[in-house]
Amino acid sequence: PAVHYSADGLQWDWKGSKEQYGLFGSSDVTNFFYDPYTNRYTATYKTMNRRHRAVGVAVSEDGLKWRKPWEGAVFGADDLDPDATQVYGMPVFPYQGIYIGQPWIYHSRWIKYGKYTKPEVMYEAQEGSERTVDVQLAWSHNMLSWTRTPERKPFITLGPEGAWDSKMIYTARAPVLVGDKLYFYYGGYDTIHDDDAHAKGAIGLATLRLDGFCSMHAGSKEGWLISRREVFNTPRVTINAKCAPGGYVTAELVDRNNKVIPGFSKADCIAFAGDSVRHELVWKTQAFPKKLIDKDKK
Repeated sequence: PAVHYSADGLQWDWKGSKEQYGLFGSSDVTNFFYDPYTNRYTATYKTMNRRHRAVGVAVSEDGLKWRKPWEGAVFGADDLDPDATQVYGMPVFPYQGIYIGQPWIYHSRWIKYGKYTKPEVMYEAQEGSERTVDVQLAWSHNMLSWTRTPERKPFITLGPEGAWDSKMIYTARAPVLVGDKLYFYYGGYDTIHDDDAHAKGAIGLATLRLDGFCSMHAGSKEGWLISRREVFNTPRVTINAKCAPGGYVTAELVDRNNKVIPGFSKADCIAFAGDSVRHELVWKTQAFPKKLIDKDKK
């Protein structure tokens, strides 16, 4: 990859100096972003692991001198994936203190024995594979160790057969916050990978509820959970919830021994039965007793 500059986003210094070229070794897919957590530039790039196409990471303080915290892949297909699985690329964006990745999952087999020497070998290996691309989700706290759900389901699914985005989807690097939704723009295609002669593409939009990457579902019966311990002095809890007709959300506050704090039981909670990304749950009791204020700071 190389770096170039522009004052207006229209005119670019395509010639550049030597230091602007050959930033680090990579293949043909690279995504960049500025990391506010570490105050440096970060890139994810296509590399290889034993399942072939995978993702590596490079970082830079100034955008010109780059290094790789780990030489090789930090994310790729594993033994929970079907045999015909590779990771074509992975845009990443910082979000709520962690990193969220959008791995482009390429449903294609790779050479199991020997080395890749020419395109014909690759084409033979992927015969019979779907050769489609959809998008999953991954998350990390350090850009090196990544987690996916065991189900490995698409985050953005392909369109129905014959639709303009029925065979491949490639997402933009990060979503756009619009009101209470996240807008994920993507490029879609109605042809499989390597079918370039007939490829037609268009831009699509997928939307997600704010912070809606995962959630708890109660179903038809009442569900419950206990959150990890949090320290606060004001008895208010902000929730992001959507209730079905007849559904509700209520809560109680407990101490570190899971005993209900008097005045903050479920019966004292003013139940929520609507749809909001930032509703404040409150209780009939409006304040903690003085003996509990700042208790966790001592």
